[in-house]
Amino acid sequence: NNLESLSDLSKKNKIILGGYWQKIDIYNENNLIDFKIYLFGDSFSKISKGPNLHIRGGDFIKFKKNINKSYYLSALSSINNSNNIKVFTNDINFSNKILPNTHNYEYSKNNYAKDDFTDMIMSNLLICSNSTFSIWAGLLSNAEKIFIPFVDNKSLKINIDLDSFKNKRIEVIK
Repeated sequence: NNLESLSDLSKKNKIILGGYWQKIDIYNENNLIDFKIYLFGDSFSKISKGPNLHIRGGDFIKFKKNINKSYYLSALSSINNSNNIKVFTNDINFSNKILPNTHNYEYSKNNYAKDDFTDMIMSNLLICSNSTFSIWAGLLSNAEKIFIPFVDNKSLKINIDLDSFKNKRIEVIK
């Protein structure tokens, strides 16, 4: 069909993606690879940065959906302390309170969510929050490992076929 890729549309400042993309059969590695190629072409196939971390604050704090410090401490325990970790967040004040002082952090200076999303996709390791924004970035990424919090039994996290992933390890932390 005549749909343009996301990378072409982003150059025109147009966005076509919306919602949670909750189609259950897409959450396996082969389908996600095909979806990633559809969205971005082959432009992210060899690029890798990281480790990166996402924290969702703001409205998640208000609705008591935020994740506690122990989740991030557990996920960060597998990362060498000498690594500088890039943090993507909508709430720097909350992030400063919740991040353990075990690592050096650098906050993303991107002005647009699409740029944060793209940078997270290029992670070689991504610690996701309980936000579909970062979970989708992790699933579409070239990351060797992603961490996902298990917060509830109603979100896309329970639909991910963990056994289908051979090119990355997905660790669910309770």
